[in-house]
Amino acid sequence: MRRLQHRNIMHTRAFDASVVGLAERLRDLPSEELFQRIRTEVFRSTTLHELGHSLGGLADEYTSNT
Repeated sequence: MRRLQHRNIMHTRAFDASVVGLAERLRDLPSEELFQRIRTEVFRSTTLHELGHSLGGLADEYTSNT
């Protein structure tokens, strides 16, 4: 992760270790395949997140000043 930060590619606070691991696993893929794999992973994780709201009755935990 420090290597990426040193090259000013990302801020370490923006990504957790799983995202960095995914980037490192996919780094040698051709750009079109890379795009498809990332899009699939984002769709999958977002779908699971939203299913938690729908099926589990779960809510995001945001704080509000109102």
